[in-house]
Amino acid sequence: MVRLFSLTIRPESVGAARMGNAAFIAIMCLLAPRNQMPDVVVHTFAGRQPAAKLLEIDADFGIELGQPPIRIAGPELVSLRQVGLAEPGLPASPYVELTTGDILPLALPLALRLDDDAFHAQLAAPVAMADFHVPHAAVARIAFASAQRPPTNRHGDLLILRNGDRLEGKLIGLDDKTGASLMAAGRKETIPLERIAQIAFDPEFQARPRPKSPYAEIVLAGRARLVVAKLTSAGNRLTAISLLGQSFTVPAKSLIALRVRHGMAIYLDEMTPAAYEATPFLDVPWPLATGRTLLNQPLQLGKDVFPLGVGMHSVSKVTYNLPAGSTWFEATVGVDPRVGTHAAVTIDVERDGKPVSGVLQALKAGDAPASLRVDLKGAKKLTLVTGLGPLGDVQGHALWVDARILKK
Repeated sequence: MVRLFSLTIRPESVGAARMGNAAFIAIMCLLAPRNQMPDVVVHTFAGRQPAAKLLEIDADFGIELGQPPIRIAGPELVSLRQVGLAEPGLPASPYVELTTGDILPLALPLALRLDDDAFHAQLAAPVAMADFHVPHAAVARIAFASAQRPPTNRHGDLLILRNGDRLEGKLIGLDDKTGASLMAAGRKETIPLERIAQIAFDPEFQARPRPKSPYAEIVLAGRARLVVAKLTSAGNRLTAISLLGQSFTVPAKSLIALRVRHGMAIYLDEMTPAAYEATPFLDVPWPLATGRTLLNQPLQLGKDVFPLGVGMHSVSKVTYNLPAGSTWFEATVGVDPRVGTHAAVTIDVERDGKPVSGVLQALKAGDAPASLRVDLKGAKKLTLVTGLGPLGDVQGHALWVDARILKK
């Protein structure tokens, strides 16, 4: 039930002296908006915690939640997710991707330009900003239509057109009115933005910050992703400081997910495998896919799209050398739902070459993903195993998402 009411305080009936400070504060509390912080599920070093109201976030990614409130120090936090919301994939509308990993949807109609000093744009909600600008070297690509990331083994700037054509050269101009101007083979060509699927900037001139302190990757409504050095809450707003030093303020309710990086969790995406073995059923061995599926698509299980994880085909094994202090391995594992209705695998985990008791299980298309938490204390090697389903290796695509090692 919603009750609407008004309150008028007349000076002649209630003087400042007759109305005490306590009464005034009580009235202001009645008029203040209710807590708009989201309900979240938190993962700490100790494992998954019960869902609770998020009350506060401090600059070092410590949080307060629940009733009565409990505090989780920043070093203990691994990740959090808003209850009831799926983690989205990349935006369908135009966006800019920075070398830091930030994904920032662009406001429509487009207002962007590239000048001698920086890239300028207007950002869409919830990261609404009328004059966003970053140095050229901080821009990895601009996507105007949904598109896969291009390969990094290229030289020069790359324009991928909506009809599939590719133009490689040096980008010498960009704005929302005239389009993109590219110098290739001594010839200048200007392409209107409506013909361009994406612009990928020369990897040789991209600057990629490498923070040494813990930072966080946050996912927001509107499919925005921010990589932040600091994140604090005040009332119903969050203030994020990016790795490039920009300040963003967003509604707290827009926070969908948060992962702390360079803290207690080491994601397998960051690690180089010590060994990888693939045993093809016929003649085609499948590689290990990091940060994507075997078909070069985003990692998706159900409605959730995950930025981190590995894709494996049956039969294959990947082994990682464990860093000192490794205590737990965690992952969510499922069958890639996009390869077909016959998709099926078995999954297992080995610790120092020996299967871990209770992990081996079969998964098929339509099954709920499996949640794994494996004790690694004293172990030196971790091996993930993807085996055959009932139909051999037919559609045997397994996704190990949010695969991480927790260490003290």
